[in-house]
Amino acid sequence: MDMLKKITVVFALFVYTAVLIGFSASVMVNQTIGKQEFVQSTLTEANIYQPLRDKIREFVVTSDDFEENELYLAALDKTLTTDTVERLANEEITQFYGYLRGELPEYTPAINIEPLTQQFKGHIESSLIERLESLPECSQFLQPTTTNPLLIECVPPGVPIEPLVQVAVAAELADNELFSQKNIDLTEIADTQQVVGDATADQEIAQAIESNELSTGYQRSQFMPWVAALLAVILGVVAVLLSSSKIKGLRNLAWATITAGLCIIALGRSVLYNRRRLGGSVASGDNTSLNIAAEQVLSITLASMSGILVIIGAIFSALGVIALITSLRIIKKNQPIETPVIVDSQPAPPVNPPIEPPTNNTTLQN
Repeated sequence: MDMLKKITVVFALFVYTAVLIGFSASVMVNQTIGKQEFVQSTLTEANIYQPLRDKIREFVVTSDDFEENELYLAALDKTLTTDTVERLANEEITQFYGYLRGELPEYTPAINIEPLTQQFKGHIESSLIERLESLPECSQFLQPTTTNPLLIECVPPGVPIEPLVQVAVAAELADNELFSQKNIDLTEIADTQQVVGDATADQEIAQAIESNELSTGYQRSQFMPWVAALLAVILGVVAVLLSSSKIKGLRNLAWATITAGLCIIALGRSVLYNRRRLGGSVASGDNTSLNIAAEQVLSITLASMSGILVIIGAIFSALGVIALITSLRIIKKNQPIETPVIVDSQPAPPVNPPIEPPTNNTTLQN
């Protein structure tokens, strides 16, 4: 029976240590990539929106031959600003985490570009109106060779400029596939620009979103620290109660807590080491501005994860040391105090022999 208890205590302490490590990992995830505010602040700190804006502009220009039209390029630069990309990204992140929290029934990785297309048309119309207002009126000496407001050399007298421009811009953009859409699939941009290289991973993520597995897993992960903490308390109580003595059980629990704390600190240091290796790999990799910003996002995330793990590990180690010192003090306090025996090193004084009373014989002789 005693052997079974010892095995149970050892097993409980082992699982207790593993649960503390799992607790730390769950807290780390929930406080970093599991937190919407952290993701948004990290993207801003890494300055990713400027290179992301340039990448989206490249995608638009390449797909629609904007390079041949300076008017379109100017309107695109006015419409697609860094602030606009940041606002759209924050809206997308908010929707995604709303889906993870169960606030939205579904999530589709797509951006509503209808407001942007309206802004784009408005910038083109304003530029064309300014251009036409600066042109002279047509006359018998100056005749227009085209009706296209983009290329016309003069304005026919009596022709309203604003309606002419609106009709011309609407006709010009009617055949444009990009501006005929209301939403843009983000995975399409990622695949075209080779931001995501693994098509299988994209399909798995899409399937997880469609089946709500991602949302369910996220919501469960929010309760993992509480479950792990409760399980650790139960295992700790079991290990102490089943020990041969409560003090010995407390001491073993203290050592297990210290071990878990040191393992967590080592895990945090390894994460920090990977962050430094990642920073060194940028120099030998693809040094495009977007890739560098993405590496910076990952570096900031790993640094935050490392810091959380080191802090939690230090707390556990300190608690273990306190429990260990407490158990040692209790053991010392409960030890019986033995009364010391005082031994006198000085020799005892000599004892005088008793004086015998005189006998009758002695008296007679005298």
